[in-house]
Amino acid sequence: MAVAKRKSYKEKKEYIDNSKEKLEGFLAHKVDSIHAMLKSENPDVPVWNSPCFKIRYLNPVSGTVYNLENSMLLSMLGKEKGFELPYYLTAKQGYDAGLSNKGEKGDFVVHHFGMQIGFVKDGEKPGAGGNDDQDNTEGKAIYRRASKLSPVFNLQQFTGELPPKIKAQMAQRAKIPTPAEVQTVLQSVMDTMPTPLKRHAGAEHSNYFSPSEDTIYMAPSGYFKSDLHELSTLLHEVSHSYGVASRKNRESLAKYAQSDEHRAYEELVANLSAQAVIKHLNFSITDGMRDQLDDAFFKNHQTYDVGWALKGLRDKPDQVFKAAADADRTANEIIYKLENDLKAKYDLDPTLPVSDFIKQRLSRADTDSTPQVKAPTISPRDSAVETPTPQEQQQKKRTLKI
Repeated sequence: MAVAKRKSYKEKKEYIDNSKEKLEGFLAHKVDSIHAMLKSENPDVPVWNSPCFKIRYLNPVSGTVYNLENSMLLSMLGKEKGFELPYYLTAKQGYDAGLSNKGEKGDFVVHHFGMQIGFVKDGEKPGAGGNDDQDNTEGKAIYRRASKLSPVFNLQQFTGELPPKIKAQMAQRAKIPTPAEVQTVLQSVMDTMPTPLKRHAGAEHSNYFSPSEDTIYMAPSGYFKSDLHELSTLLHEVSHSYGVASRKNRESLAKYAQSDEHRAYEELVANLSAQAVIKHLNFSITDGMRDQLDDAFFKNHQTYDVGWALKGLRDKPDQVFKAAADADRTANEIIYKLENDLKAKYDLDPTLPVSDFIKQRLSRADTDSTPQVKAPTISPRDSAVETPTPQEQQQKKRTLKI
């Protein structure tokens, strides 16, 4: 059997650059529609509570929960074409399930993945030393982010009898988890979060991430209105903690104290990331719970008046797209670590209180995607966040709570 020729460094670089150009062109054509969708919604509702982020879009064959970036695309698609079902799958998946979509036109979702472009040894620059034209496994692997557009169809575009597997996925409606189930997940988040967690009862029981200390401060559990409220708050702060230079390297976190725009963007990323994890777990949050979370959020951030800036993001759909992508990168890593931790604990103790949906997830051999766990060696063309001066660092140590 013929073996496919391994792509050279140059070929992979060209593929990545071309895929980035295609993706940017594709999203540019969607911006006006996304803007119209966001502007048609209640301006007093926080952006992260837009229906496009609240609805759980699912592939009913693979069980994959579509990420935030694709949720925006699929929500817009549903409005344009009148789709009422939040289920999307590929033509092949439909065909293999005995369904037909003859004559139907597909639409695209975005699939991001890391492409290894070579290796680098200490002291070498990416692309200058050994690349993967050679069987060289020494040194640190270099990855760059690549993308591709994958065609999908709404379930309403298919005809035929739905197989039991798809019916079972559709029947798994989100439910309010029991306190014990939330506690299991809460403990797992605390066990896998990248920073220390310190409880404190001062400063009106505020919850925040301190970049200078790389530590999350939260009120004691008894001060939260529910276990789910505490979990959502912790996920919000953990999402902030992934923005530091040694993790996801978000400019909005590094410059949080410098402008309302950076603060609004960073808060949108953290809220979307926390919501993505909750949605992935299939935990239901009622409208009353959302109101409680939003009230707590704005009270917790009254030092910075971010409310007006968050509303202003509805006029910047490109920034909302970018924030959704940043939130996906963060949520993916949280979910990946969370599921691995829960699986290890559940294997040791099958009586561990977890929801039926989580049990199903843990029974799968592989996760849907491996996250970008710590950025691989960054290529020179990727921009980095500016390094603050010692004076700026000292100022942040005194003032910054996120």
